[in-house]
Amino acid sequence: MTDPPPLELAFAVAGEARTFRLDAAAGEGPVTVGRSLDNRLVLADRSVSRRHAELVAEDGVWVVRDLGSTNGTAIDGHPVPEGLVHAGQRLRIGGIEIEVRPAAEAPPAPAAAAADEELLNATVIRRLEDLPPELLVAPAGGRDGGPAGGPAGRRLATAGAPEAFGHLTRLAGALLRTDSVDQVLRRVTEVAFEALPVERGFVFLQPAGGGEAVCALARDGDEVAAPARGPVPVRRATLRKVMEEKLAVVVPEPASGEDDTDLPARWAMCAPLWSGERVVGALVLDGPETGEAGAEGVSRGPGEGGFGARDLELATALANFAAVAIERIRFAERAAHERRLRARLERYHSPAVVEDVLGRGELDAADGGGERPRLARAEVSVLFADLSGFTGFAEASEPEEVAELLAAYFDLAVDAVFAAGGTLDKFLGDAVMAFFGAPVVQPDHAARAVRAALALRRSAAGWAREREAASRPVFPLHVAVHSGPVVAGEVGSERRVNFTVLGNTVNVAARLEAVTPAGEIYVTADTLSLARRDLGDELAAEPVGPLALAGLSRPVETWRLVEPEAG
Repeated sequence: MTDPPPLELAFAVAGEARTFRLDAAAGEGPVTVGRSLDNRLVLADRSVSRRHAELVAEDGVWVVRDLGSTNGTAIDGHPVPEGLVHAGQRLRIGGIEIEVRPAAEAPPAPAAAAADEELLNATVIRRLEDLPPELLVAPAGGRDGGPAGGPAGRRLATAGAPEAFGHLTRLAGALLRTDSVDQVLRRVTEVAFEALPVERGFVFLQPAGGGEAVCALARDGDEVAAPARGPVPVRRATLRKVMEEKLAVVVPEPASGEDDTDLPARWAMCAPLWSGERVVGALVLDGPETGEAGAEGVSRGPGEGGFGARDLELATALANFAAVAIERIRFAERAAHERRLRARLERYHSPAVVEDVLGRGELDAADGGGERPRLARAEVSVLFADLSGFTGFAEASEPEEVAELLAAYFDLAVDAVFAAGGTLDKFLGDAVMAFFGAPVVQPDHAARAVRAALALRRSAAGWAREREAASRPVFPLHVAVHSGPVVAGEVGSERRVNFTVLGNTVNVAARLEAVTPAGEIYVTADTLSLARRDLGDELAAEPVGPLALAGLSRPVETWRLVEPEAG
């Protein structure tokens, strides 16, 4: 498949101009767009839904699809659920206007050059790998499991800054009690303002899917904004370098306006949020004073100007504490999310399908994101099974007897469907609906459905013999299978949803099951053709002929499955 040409998306969020390179050759899968940090393109604006839209490379073109957002997606002012994207257009994601431009073959170099120049003017540079290990706390997944006030604080206290030990100890205790990333960011900036001569603080977080770090919180004096608004005191390219190379630096802030003197008006500290395993963002702090940065090992206070090496070490420890706490919270959230998702999936998917879905993360947006995942087209085989004579039995029996009968029958059905890797859709009285081929693609879905039908008939026959021997009523089973296109996904209300399939394929299977004789398995010609491709001579069938089914305009070519001969 031909990749579409790369595009550049230019936009502004909270007054900050940004660009995003859309390049099919550089990334995997669709580019998700939304407010939450698990998107590849994060737009931190309240008009944007948490998971708003996606940009997908398809057959040499870019396609934008709205993901059921609140405020919609538009191309050149026209709201669209889906549309082609090319240079010269204007996209609107919620309230964010995006200019689509042709992208250069390689990302431009001036920003990187500016970052290099900025770092050349830095007064203090520390590589995290060169810092003594006792300065930083254990990784989120390590033995300590979270921030501890000891190692970093003790080293700073020994170096002549006992007040730093107190700040870090209090921060460690506070972070262990936090249960949200926003609380972590607020507490870390509070302590930074208490411990350091700073006037503004910014915390950037890296989106889970990659891309530009997003300013998740800004503090200016006592005013806190989340998500952040306004400019920040370091260049984007410098921020990237700090995060990519794990540097902690004191740099001059970029000059603004025409008054570009040799002496910068302000200095900023920038330290990566490094958890010990990965960089999850960056902490940026700037001071109010004019002057050169502090000398090595000397912490400057208000009126003395700039920052020294000890200030940078404390800022680095704060950033490290924040990263460890963020990783701890994210790990706990992911574990809780997976438990909720697993519990829901296990109700209707086989264990193998559940593991596959969780492993690929395809349904992550379905839980806790506030927006339902869109329905996806799929090729499946739909199975319906029913008990003959159940209605009369239910009418003449006590509810407890009916419940006992159905429980035994449903156990047989679930075992047969799950053993073939299918999905249990629903129970309708004594009817069972299942399908194969979604949410995980199964090219042999028809063969799986046929195997499940035959297995269910065999187990139902054994169950009937047991009931007959106990002088209890017997209920012959009839099963039907049809294969074809559907849309698959979660359908329902805001309070309750079920993963299901929709389309004429389901209708045909249900209508066919209604005319299937007791003890028989009927399949359509479509199912038989697909199943024989995988099963070959293993599958025996006899023609029934075209059947006129209720509500369908055309007869359906039908076959009955014959149990293969033993031996």
